[in-house]
Amino acid sequence: MGNIELPTYKTIVTNEIFGRKAEPLNHPLIGKVDATQILRLTRFKVPTQDEVIEFIKASAQKIDLSWGNGSSDKDPNTTYFLKLFPASEIKNIAGENKDSLQHLRRHYPNSDLQEGRAYIQAISGVVPDKILNEARELMKQKGSVIYERAIERTGAKEWNLRVRLLENGRFPDSLELEYLMDRGVRRSDVFSAHGNFGDYQNVANQIRILYNVLNSPDLITQIGDSSYHFLEQKAGSTVGETAQCIAARNAVGGLIEIIERKTNECEIPGNLDKKNNWVM
Repeated sequence: MGNIELPTYKTIVTNEIFGRKAEPLNHPLIGKVDATQILRLTRFKVPTQDEVIEFIKASAQKIDLSWGNGSSDKDPNTTYFLKLFPASEIKNIAGENKDSLQHLRRHYPNSDLQEGRAYIQAISGVVPDKILNEARELMKQKGSVIYERAIERTGAKEWNLRVRLLENGRFPDSLELEYLMDRGVRRSDVFSAHGNFGDYQNVANQIRILYNVLNSPDLITQIGDSSYHFLEQKAGSTVGETAQCIAARNAVGGLIEIIERKTNECEIPGNLDKKNNWVM
């Protein structure tokens, strides 16, 4: 079982990061700079809503309610947002309180990805070679995800492709893919392309490269698995939205309390003395 090799690309990180020469980029100060088109391959399984809620519950159970200093930037997103909750709500989530867990479910983010299914993701972008050289150095500390960050922050022509694998772990049938590509489909249950990919043939060519190369489940399993990272993202988004809801609810509740108090003050022209007589 050999390593993944993509035609026209050179391997930068085995089975994950690939690059090929790109047209120079125009820098506003120094003019044209050499650049490389980077392609990062990952695979992931979309978690179910129950798995996300279970992950949040487990995260809540790990929080020391006597932390005192609130959230820290070093906390994972799920923990960071959970620490914005009142301590009583964290305790309720950890204890599987039905209402608290249902509140989380109401803020579970919708997605066009199918729960429980596996996907291949290809993230592409053109990165200046100078940034690419820096990424190679940082990879020792940050891992190969640093290349994806380089695309997000300094890349041009950034786009991503997601292809749903069959239930047996294989790439979709080439006839089905060709049928969709012949019709210029950009979003479907089988694959979706987002971002600045330019001519649609760039999408079609990328899909053809992948289904020609990734022709066995064994080869696909060599691609780095980012399922846990995807689970963390889903959980963080769910908790973040719920935290905003709680904060807004508390703010509205406080406002209502103030309004009611002020309203009562306006309705009463004076105060009552001990004998319930009006005192002006």
